[in-house]
Amino acid sequence: MNKESDNIRALLHLYYSGESSQAQEAELRKFFAGADVPPDMEADAALFRALGAECEVPDTVRRKVDAAMGTILATESRRKRVGARIAAIAAGVAVLAAVGIGAFRPAPQQPEQLTQEEANQQVEMAFTLLTSTVKKGCESINTL
Repeated sequence: MNKESDNIRALLHLYYSGESSQAQEAELRKFFAGADVPPDMEADAALFRALGAECEVPDTVRRKVDAAMGTILATESRRKRVGARIAAIAAGVAVLAAVGIGAFRPAPQQPEQLTQEEANQQVEMAFTLLTSTVKKGCESINTL
């Protein structure tokens, strides 16, 4: 079970970072559908059970959503071009700001020794912050 749990943890990391394949996600769904889930993965199991639950959508709601999506898709092309340009500019500004902040920050007296795992975690957190900032910018553009 330990080797399987390690494999599931690796797949969860891929899933939460948006890098998992459909086959890997199917493996996760199959694992969490079983009864033998480690206690530290109960929250993940609850998430996958909730995602797998089916719900009935009333026809009136379905028609309204379809109509709204038709309107969105009709205007999406133009917004996408403008949004992509603005997102590229925003990403460039964010990178320049990050580089500028790093360049002008005084060097610490004693450099901090990080393990490879700690360094990877800090890089992943920085990319997550950058990605969420760019996504917020794109979402605000799409609401124009």
